[in-house]
Amino acid sequence: KMQSTTFVLNDASEDKKSQSAAGKSDLACNVSPLVIMSIMNHYQRRPSNKSGPQSPRYPSFVMGLLFGRKDKDENVITITDSFGLEIQASDSQNVALELRKAQKALELHATAHPQHRFVGWYRTGLALDIPSITIHRDIMVAQLAATANKLCKKSGPELDDSEYIHLLVDTALTNNRFSVRAYTTMAVGDPLKAAEYQDYLKEKKRRDRLKLKGTQFDKPVKQRKRRRKKAETTEEEQSQASQSQSQSLVTPKANSTVASTEDNSGTQTPKQAAPPAQTEKVELAPLEKVDKPLPIFYRFTQIPATYAAAESERIGLDMIIESPPEGSALDSPSQLMNDTNHLENVLQLLLQNLEQVENYVQMVISGQLDGNVSLGWMIGEALSTVPHLTPQQFEQVMSDRLQDFLMLVYLGKMTKAQLSIADKINKVLPSTVPGFDAEQFKSTMAAASTTTT
Repeated sequence: KMQSTTFVLNDASEDKKSQSAAGKSDLACNVSPLVIMSIMNHYQRRPSNKSGPQSPRYPSFVMGLLFGRKDKDENVITITDSFGLEIQASDSQNVALELRKAQKALELHATAHPQHRFVGWYRTGLALDIPSITIHRDIMVAQLAATANKLCKKSGPELDDSEYIHLLVDTALTNNRFSVRAYTTMAVGDPLKAAEYQDYLKEKKRRDRLKLKGTQFDKPVKQRKRRRKKAETTEEEQSQASQSQSQSLVTPKANSTVASTEDNSGTQTPKQAAPPAQTEKVELAPLEKVDKPLPIFYRFTQIPATYAAAESERIGLDMIIESPPEGSALDSPSQLMNDTNHLENVLQLLLQNLEQVENYVQMVISGQLDGNVSLGWMIGEALSTVPHLTPQQFEQVMSDRLQDFLMLVYLGKMTKAQLSIADKINKVLPSTVPGFDAEQFKSTMAAASTTTT
């Protein structure tokens, strides 16, 4: 397994400064190391500019597409693959790319990897300029993202327009450090128009709520208060009537109370109802529609970027890093070792780790270092997995395993040699027969192959 310090993406202090200056984002990005190697390979194989009026001009950087998936629960985008694009530069330093080829690349990638989707684009260098934001919004998000969403409907949740990633890879090794940075876009709008639009939405929601309750806008507020007060008065009169009835049941009177009133002439006069209240209709002005404000411009916001490699990728990368280079150049490829040399290096590395652990334990026992409880439990757990063997038994097991391994290597080489000898004999043997005709032999073999077909 690789150590955690093998992959160091960016300087933590520089990342914090750049993120505080650019803004904060809840989105994070995991990049596979194979993607970075693919981008570096694309940069090394970029076309060179040739002299001539008709020859195309190529920029000093490369661009390409990024593919991966989004984890909806953790709000993390994992980049697992990349595809390089061919771009050209004009005299005004504008970048041109063929959109049809990019869309075709999306279709082929969706066919080969249906579980992954288009998540952004990359560019070498650390410069964030105006063409970058134009390419990101007008080409990558507006054109390619729409095509990718139609092709990748079953590859996880779709990305929002502000979640597509712009990855910058520093191939110039600025400050003698290999840096990889990830950015997303943030819309910047007019705060006054945004506040006006929010007020419009609140007023519209209030009016819709009143319509759902069946309340008309032409009824004044005073009339609703009057009805509420009348209802309260009616409740008080009913309570007083119930109290008077209870008192009459306890102490009955000789003369019952008459509900009607008599005037001086002895005739009953009914109680006159109050005239209906005249309501004044209040008409509200029609609500003026306010359109949703558009952003004034977009700006890049840096997000955290870390390496995320699978176990198989770590083993392959460890072998590439630990293997000696073929040349003295900085970008010389690694020289892959054979099985025997690789086994030897693994055993040497294991011996070095055991020596470091032994020195640490001795320093803790002697009091030179303070012991770490968690580290001690990890060491004990690792030692508990080792079988209890005497040195003689361990040496015998290693010798048997090594002999079996060497026997397999020997059988493989011997089989390869026998196949090579048999091939040469089959080519030379027919020519040694007396009366052998090469042309007749070829025609006979051709006829035999045709008949078999």
